Amino acid sequence: PVVAADNTMQAFLYRHLVPAEELLVWVKKSRWRMPPVTLAGPSPVKVPAGGSVQVRLKTPKRSFLKEIQMKLIDPPAGITLGDVTVVSEGLAFVLKADKETVQVGLESNLIIETIRDYYPKGKDGKLTKKKRRNSMGVIGAIPIQIVDSQQKQTASMPLGAPNSKD
Repeated sequence: PVVAADNTMQAFLYRHLVPAEELLVWVKKSRWRMPPVTLAGPSPVKVPAGGSVQVRLKTPKRSFLKEIQMKLIDPPAGITLGDVTVVSEGLAFVLKADKETVQVGLESNLIIETIRDYYPKGKDGKLTKKKRRNSMGVIGAIPIQIVDSQQKQTASMPLGAPNSKD
């Protein structure tokens, strides 16, 4: 269970987390929000140990998708994220599993932050020369499973299969 807590000090020395009566949250509207994203293919994504698999995400078409960068947040050791590309149904990226670090059978969830670099407009309405980085939010957890690289990836083929429209 999750309980809200206050960080309190006792006698000017010791600190304790004391259960709070309420938790207030402020949700700020984002100027650059990531459109809704869903996994295009079976779940969990099967990543071969020592190999890679392409993961596809369905999302509505937006002009800024080509500017999106993705970053794994606290991934399991040995799991890395490759290049992000725009495909017909949304976005695609490559997940890699280092054979020396990751064990076959590992099951986990990946949290991915989406980031966009842009040039803001100045007071005169023209684009400035200073690039800014903006977090567009976090994609929902993507379940993964590390499998033996010798196994055929039939269950994950829709994720890695080329799309005739691309």
